[in-house]
Amino acid sequence: MLSANPSQKWSALMCRCGVEQSASQNLWGEIEAAYQQPVRHYHNLAHIVDLLDQVEKHREQISAPDDMELAVWYHDVVYRIGRSDNETRSAALAADRLKTAGLAGERIARISRMIAATQSHHLPDGPADPDLPWVLDFDLAVLGRDWPEYNDYASAIRREYRRFPDIIYNPGRKKVLRSFLESSRIYQTGLYYHQFESSARNNLARELAALS
Repeated sequence: MLSANPSQKWSALMCRCGVEQSASQNLWGEIEAAYQQPVRHYHNLAHIVDLLDQVEKHREQISAPDDMELAVWYHDVVYRIGRSDNETRSAALAADRLKTAGLAGERIARISRMIAATQSHHLPDGPADPDLPWVLDFDLAVLGRDWPEYNDYASAIRREYRRFPDIIYNPGRKKVLRSFLESSRIYQTGLYYHQFESSARNNLARELAALS
């Protein structure tokens, strides 16, 4: 269940960003249609609202929360099952739409970098962005939640890939799980590391064992 009307969250964000109502409505129509595609069992509006709720909860720790909210809204807007460039395409679409909406180029570049980083969930080389660890952790928070919620997430991902038989899906999924388990740390912020790291590793290992 969504904690708030997503369209109201979007409208409030656009108002804070100084975007005209007509432009806001046009952008919303595209975003809503994307996240309501029937194939999206996990990467949908509920996922977006979950991340937005986390942004709001930790707003005082975030230097530019509105930019982060824009990154959240657009980070999965392009989602083609089996493709490896969804985040790159999402970042490009966001840059185009936000430029048309009148946002400053510096803000757009930062938002695009946040979106692109959700592909690997690793901090990129270059100047540090203090907000980037937060948005990466928000996107991965589900990995460290209670097993029933994690299992619902894993099942939803499987439904998104339902056109692939187990003989194809399972090896790919196990590769993803192992990449997380082999990383030095899953979460970048101290808060999420202490809160979720151990349970995330337990959940990932449990799913991996079930697929083996």
